[in-house]
Amino acid sequence: MLIGVLVFIGPAVFGQESALFRGHTLRGIAVAMRKNCSVEEYEKMRAWGGNSLRMVFDAERDKFIEIKKGSMRLRPEGFAAMKTALDRAHEAHLVVVLGMMKYPWRDKPGGLLWSDFKYWNDYLTLWTELAKQFGKHPAVVGYDVMNEADWVLGSSEQSKLQSIIAVGKDWTPPIMWNNTPRDYQLLMKQVTQTIRAVDNHTTIIIQGAGCYGKVYNLRWLTPTGDSNTIYSFHMYQPVEFTHYKKTTALANEEHYAQQSPGIPEYPSKTFGASDVTAYLSIADDFAKRYGVSLYLGEFAPCVYNDGHGSGRWLTDVLTYAEAHHWHWAYWSYSVPDRSPEYGADNLHEPTTTPTERMLVLKQFWKNNL
Repeated sequence: MLIGVLVFIGPAVFGQESALFRGHTLRGIAVAMRKNCSVEEYEKMRAWGGNSLRMVFDAERDKFIEIKKGSMRLRPEGFAAMKTALDRAHEAHLVVVLGMMKYPWRDKPGGLLWSDFKYWNDYLTLWTELAKQFGKHPAVVGYDVMNEADWVLGSSEQSKLQSIIAVGKDWTPPIMWNNTPRDYQLLMKQVTQTIRAVDNHTTIIIQGAGCYGKVYNLRWLTPTGDSNTIYSFHMYQPVEFTHYKKTTALANEEHYAQQSPGIPEYPSKTFGASDVTAYLSIADDFAKRYGVSLYLGEFAPCVYNDGHGSGRWLTDVLTYAEAHHWHWAYWSYSVPDRSPEYGADNLHEPTTTPTERMLVLKQFWKNNL
């Protein structure tokens, strides 16, 4: 936890165990803890060929914490539910990355996490308890410590960052953010130190931050120095293809492209295999520059893309990921319009024949054998 003056955390204080994910190469799928999957459901995912889960949770909604009058307290209900989910996954012979999908002080533009170190302490307290309770669980191999940390939103840098991303140029966080609550780099060092104080063997996953999980975020991220940390990003390019007909509030935000008439095709005149390679090569450049490994933590077309290039898109993305020895998790078993089980004509029951997306995923999951 943070107490008093913040200090730089050097590599010497970090754990030296470097077998990422305890020696596993992860090729799996995401699932929401709150879905309360049965052992049989996890066994089904294992039968598809996946060997791992990115098990995501909402810290407040899933009852790990309670917020009252600006103060946080830990709740036992969420930890008990996670223990049940992990036990079931282990019984199905799946390993698990715990992924903090949502955290109340972080979410919303101008989130309190980025305004006061007090809220850093609450965040670190939660990760301390998660590592204490689950660091020795036989299923747990990783901690994805913060999802899509868009800490630039609500700041004076928001429009500047978005315009720079639009033309593919680099951006640097303002120097004035150093050693302030907006210092994401420092927060990642602090959470690494916090976890390593109680768990020296579970792999930590750190995403770039600033622009919705995109690969560009890695351009202004520096590794923490921990030898058992892996770096992550998400792949949904082109968004007008992968987010076609998406109706959630998130998809309606202005950072998503306007829908074109009809269902978009992949490849198209404006985006094809070479564009996938160009986008993913940004991550590969980061990995080579720092000598680190990567986890493609989210990627997926939607059900409406089947018949319009979803299989080709997945093949291009996963061919690159496999060629560069990345770990990966498809998004997601728990989201009907993303799940490889469902088709566009029925989001309530799995299809009777495998979807285009499922056929491709199974081909790549065979690499787990």
